[in-house]
Amino acid sequence: EIYTLSLHDALPILVDVVDSPEIAPLGFLKIINNEPALISLRPNGDTPMLTAIHEAGHFLDISGIDEIGKMAEDKIGETLADWWSAITKSNAYNELVRVKAADGIINTQWAVNPEHVDYCLEPCELWARSYAQYIATKSSNQILKGELNVRINDLLAKQWKPDDFTEIEEAFDRLFEKLGWLNDRRH
Repeated sequence: EIYTLSLHDALPILVDVVDSPEIAPLGFLKIINNEPALISLRPNGDTPMLTAIHEAGHFLDISGIDEIGKMAEDKIGETLADWWSAITKSNAYNELVRVKAADGIINTQWAVNPEHVDYCLEPCELWARSYAQYIATKSSNQILKGELNVRINDLLAKQWKPDDFTEIEEAFDRLFEKLGWLNDRRH
């Protein structure tokens, strides 16, 4: 219910809350003809608010940032160049690159599917995860901040430690100011 109300009020897109263990991802954005059609969320994960914001990040990527209809990977040379530079300089990103080069081996005790690492390195996924972290970082909502801390402490570095996120946060500030989405009172 929380997601349906808050996302329906904020986003002009259908939001479906699916309480089914058969659906693998915690959330996803369905795209039809290069336009967002539906956000589906599974509310029983350990980070439901962060997941909802992650999916909203995908929505903004494809429908709110030039070039409309394209995802982050098509924008990193232009509109998202500053953000992409900050991402690729980060320790978390470079740790994912290291794990990919090691065929999914995180350390002597843990490994992940290399295809999952590839997925985590896709620019559109980096965009959505960093957007969710940006919102959680700027938020005063302690539950959302707690969900972010759960993800920051995952074994696979899919989110950024606070000191590793500073340059990315600043890149978001510059982007959102340029787009007219922020004013001085908001950050």
